[in-house]
Amino acid sequence: MSAAQPGTSVGRAGEPPSRRRAHVVGALVGLVLGPPALAFLASGAQSLVTGSGGVDGLAGWPWLLAGVVLLVGIAATAAFASSLALVVAGLWAVVPGLVGGATARALLSGPGPLELRSAVSVLAFSGVLLAVAVALLGSALGVHLARRAGRRQEQVDAAPEPAVPDQDDEVAVSPQPPLPPPSRLWTHVLVAVFSVALSPATIVLLGQGVTRLSLTLGVDGGARPWQEPRVLTACALLVVVLALVGWSSLGAQLAGWLVYLLPVVVAALAIAGQQWALDLLLRLDRAVGVVTMLGTGGLAMLGLVLVLGGAAGHVARRTGRRLERAERAVPVTG
Repeated sequence: MSAAQPGTSVGRAGEPPSRRRAHVVGALVGLVLGPPALAFLASGAQSLVTGSGGVDGLAGWPWLLAGVVLLVGIAATAAFASSLALVVAGLWAVVPGLVGGATARALLSGPGPLELRSAVSVLAFSGVLLAVAVALLGSALGVHLARRAGRRQEQVDAAPEPAVPDQDDEVAVSPQPPLPPPSRLWTHVLVAVFSVALSPATIVLLGQGVTRLSLTLGVDGGARPWQEPRVLTACALLVVVLALVGWSSLGAQLAGWLVYLLPVVVAALAIAGQQWALDLLLRLDRAVGVVTMLGTGGLAMLGLVLVLGGAAGHVARRTGRRLERAERAVPVTG
């Protein structure tokens, strides 16, 4: 008799374990942890980049670390239990991110700590909040596809090999020895190359869209990310990169670490007095508007979501295999 997997409940005899409890847990985690995770990350990232909130922005570290811990909890729940954790967390931000300027005005006039409300309002009117929300939803899609891929892989590996006639007795048959699983090297390489190739276009489109939305807010007091084609196209590219996690988690993790977080390193070097980094940052700002995105903390948040989405997909593939083995272990009666 095998033990039930975490997040599952054993059904009646002959039926696979139910995952209803896992989905409920995932939805609750996203519902409870989603808003504070986004608010803490926004406040911490902006404080560290701009140097506000304390000596050299050091007061932003507690907010940033708290947001990272909460987002890791959401991603882990999606990987081990249900991708609804990422779905619900993304839905918290997708509608406020679409309306942008209206969300910013409501936050600035509402209750709660001004530091957190101001940080999220900057993300909202600049369009970065919409991009982060779409990245969370794309991560949920990638985790879902990765879990299903793990189940399919387990089904293929568990399928019996066709029997072959014995050399001494044509009637008797003996099973072929199990074949090693096929290598996934080329899948990892192709997905990584494709994801990294899409990342510069995503940064350029998002940066140009963020700059236009910031100017719009200053001119007529309104910013509508749902009407900005560059932001919407960047969001579509984010979904593509994260959906590829269903085939390989390497691409999203490389895109997060090497591309989205790279401008943050360049900005830190520029602030530290490295002239070459300052010159590069100014060129990037003229071409892309990257300083605006750095000031909102949006690049750091997007990079973190990409990295965690890829890691969650990697774990979800293994979880899918364990779920498939658990269902195969359920005895069939009747």
